[in-house]
Amino acid sequence: MLKEVKKEIITNNGIKYIEAPWHKVSEELMTEEEEKVEDWVQFGQYVYDYFVVGFEHGKEIQWVLFFTNPASIKNNQISYDIKIRTININSLVSIKMDKASPQYITKEMFFGRGALCPILAGKHIALVGLGAIGSIVADVLTHSGIQYIGLWDGDIVEPGNICRSSYQLRDLGQSKVDAIKTKIQSINPFVNISEVIPHGYWSYDANFSNYVNGTFYGNVNYNNQEEAVKQLDNFDLIIDCTGSNEMLHFLSYAASNIDIISMCITNHANDLLCITNKDGNPFELRKAYLSRIEQDTKNFYIEGEGCYSPTFLANNCDIASLVNLALRDLNLSMDKGTLMHSTIYSYSERGIIADRISTYKLEGYDITLNVSKETLYDAEEMNDSADGAIGYIFGSYSKDGKQVMITHIVDALNAEGLLSDAFETSKGLIDYIGDYHYSGEKSETYSASSFELIASKAEDCSINTNNPLLAVRNPDGSITFFLYINNELVKFSPMS
Repeated sequence: MLKEVKKEIITNNGIKYIEAPWHKVSEELMTEEEEKVEDWVQFGQYVYDYFVVGFEHGKEIQWVLFFTNPASIKNNQISYDIKIRTININSLVSIKMDKASPQYITKEMFFGRGALCPILAGKHIALVGLGAIGSIVADVLTHSGIQYIGLWDGDIVEPGNICRSSYQLRDLGQSKVDAIKTKIQSINPFVNISEVIPHGYWSYDANFSNYVNGTFYGNVNYNNQEEAVKQLDNFDLIIDCTGSNEMLHFLSYAASNIDIISMCITNHANDLLCITNKDGNPFELRKAYLSRIEQDTKNFYIEGEGCYSPTFLANNCDIASLVNLALRDLNLSMDKGTLMHSTIYSYSERGIIADRISTYKLEGYDITLNVSKETLYDAEEMNDSADGAIGYIFGSYSKDGKQVMITHIVDALNAEGLLSDAFETSKGLIDYIGDYHYSGEKSETYSASSFELIASKAEDCSINTNNPLLAVRNPDGSITFFLYINNELVKFSPMS
């Protein structure tokens, strides 16, 4: 290593001695002593000896390169004449030392121009899935100062991965986990090896090698789930980038005590669903809001001959733009000490829309309601109607009945056709769940006729809900939600 440093410094900083032609002494006339002098004049005076010294600097070591030239040595010379010849003994007095010290950069200086907020940077993050989304997430977090991260993925890097991820040609054939670990350590010098935790290992036999146990958990059984939960003990934020329903279902129920973010993208990267458990069960939320989006399932991409697993079409800039927006929102919310709300990022003619999910709590009950901002905007802009029925509410209920998810609020005129389309697109998940009327005489109230209508629908066996919603438009244009439960309409209150 020192030889390389020495060679580099001589190349960059040395001075090549060029002797004037008239000073040239014929080699035939040089004595041995003269040749030594000539060699020193041309080369020796520019040759340095090097050594490195490490100095403790807090928990770090600062390495300093020292160098010297033999010509800088100062001696005291004592001569002894022993008749046969004169003996000169040199006593070392000093050696002139120079030093080349690299700039000492603190962590604050290294990330000073673009660090994550301290709360997010200090999180122990479990990153599950290192494909197009997960590799970009890892790249952004690493550049921004993350320190403790666990990596899960059972795949290797293939040529088709590179066009829309953060992998490079040199990663081909590596496990995605190993490639991301190497990249993290090449970007962030403040990440200790012990703080980048890869999961999985290579298994070799005579003719085949395979990366095994890199997935978060394999076949669905009790033992695998129990082991997977143990792996999460040291993490306080899970970022799921797998797009797997099974994975998110497992995390939503088995790791509900940990902050969860799940990112999945639709075909052509038209939308990125960033779902968090701040708003309730992530599996139920993603299922409902993904069903709201019309999917171009006929145009998926099948990679490789005989491949049975289609994937979505999207290029790198489309994916990276949406992922970076999601991470920006995560950082802003973490800086305020809270997990971000679920958000659907979508490309539109107006640019990128961040459709944030609002969450409400039913007063006196352990029941929440979720509705997106864009849905509320659509409802606020609907035209008045003579009979007081402005429109209808579509959506779904969670399996345990503790979560109501509104996906559409539509005007009464087009409701039947829109409901039919939504029901077909979602394969029956989205259905009618309530009415949209005017409020009573005061804000956050309802008329007697509205109550009677909702009560009658709760008893109607042809309607697929016993607990319909009532949304009312208040005089100031805002919307208040009620749930029919225990023979009364109970109000939902916004959650922060």
